[in-house]
Amino acid sequence: MVGDLNDYQFSPALSVLKTGTSDGSGKATLTDLITTLPANQQYTYDFDGVSEVLDHILVSNGSKKYTLQVVHLNSEFRQPGQRPRPRRS
Repeated sequence: MVGDLNDYQFSPALSVLKTGTSDGSGKATLTDLITTLPANQQYTYDFDGVSEVLDHILVSNGSKKYTLQVVHLNSEFRQPGQRPRPRRS
């Protein structure tokens, strides 16, 4: 599952997707790949100088091979009050 889920990695909604329970107590069946990165790279945008995650890639726990590189598109150099969006040509 890939997308702008518009929710934080610690939210109950994302916990339901990953574990089937809103408190995250269920057995994880999906891994949010953003959590596999070093802590200083775990963000997809900046809001008022705070790095946050709203975009997620969830893979089944059986997935062994993957390559992940987060593109921080416009996250460091955006106008105040704007949420970064990819440009389409």
